Amino acid sequence: MARLNWGMIGGGKGSQIGPAHRLGSGLDSDFSFVAGALDHDPDAGRAYATELGIAADRAYGDWREMLAGET
Repeated sequence: MARLNWGMIGGGKGSQIGPAHRLGSGLDSDFSFVAGALDHDPDAGRAYATELGIAADRAYGDWREMLAGET
């Protein structure tokens, strides 16, 4: 089965739900976390996404930017 690429909106640094979803998706090899708009502060969201291993060009400032970039 091919891996499914996924992105997260919200769930930034210090959130409770973000780590749960990221850990859950990593329990098997079916999913790759590849994009994110993780914080209401665009710079903080981009920085945290890159900390998590998201490529800089897929670390977005808000959900609109992410949807435009991933379509």
